[in-house]
Amino acid sequence: MDKIGYRHASCFVAALTGQAPERGEGPIDYSPGDIFLGLDLQHHVVDVQREYLAKLRRDGVKVFFVVYDLLPVQMPEAFMAGMQAAHETWLRNVTQFDGVVCISRAVAEELRRWMDGGGPRRIRPLAISWFHLGADLEKDLPETPCDMDSASSWATQPNRPTFLSVGTIEPRKAYRQTLEAFEILWDKGLDVNLVIVGRQGWSVEALVEKLRSH
Repeated sequence: MDKIGYRHASCFVAALTGQAPERGEGPIDYSPGDIFLGLDLQHHVVDVQREYLAKLRRDGVKVFFVVYDLLPVQMPEAFMAGMQAAHETWLRNVTQFDGVVCISRAVAEELRRWMDGGGPRRIRPLAISWFHLGADLEKDLPETPCDMDSASSWATQPNRPTFLSVGTIEPRKAYRQTLEAFEILWDKGLDVNLVIVGRQGWSVEALVEKLRSH
């Protein structure tokens, strides 16, 4: 992770596919006119590779990054300590290059406001665009939709209103507030279901324990 430059991940891909590597693990090849697109959020890696990426750009490669959100900067209280500084450094790094592609128009507008409010100084404007997130739902369907215990449990639920919340269980999703709101409804005698689908995130140990023993 701390080595300068990017390399072919042939062995990694081979391990995933079960096929023999097509090439070695040497440095990537690039030429003027190529595009480097940073897809993943990698605070430390981008900081380490900053000068290498600058060299790619000097050699004629266009350097772009995908920006998912600015939430660690906007809502630092909902993230682990140090994440705000790490994310702001990452934003300053990626906005020094050719452009960014955001996962929604809202994020693109937030990034423009962040740039106007104190982002890196640039001679040329940063190219900021956005796209719609998508999913191949048919391909992603599991072979077994759910385990039998879950299926039988759901089948025995009375015909009552059900509220569904989908997303990682983490502080900024306000699951604690949601649960407290439903506890008020249940105390008042409202017969409704609350269903939460999502893996456990960070700083929610007490909430998850409460959900498991509710």
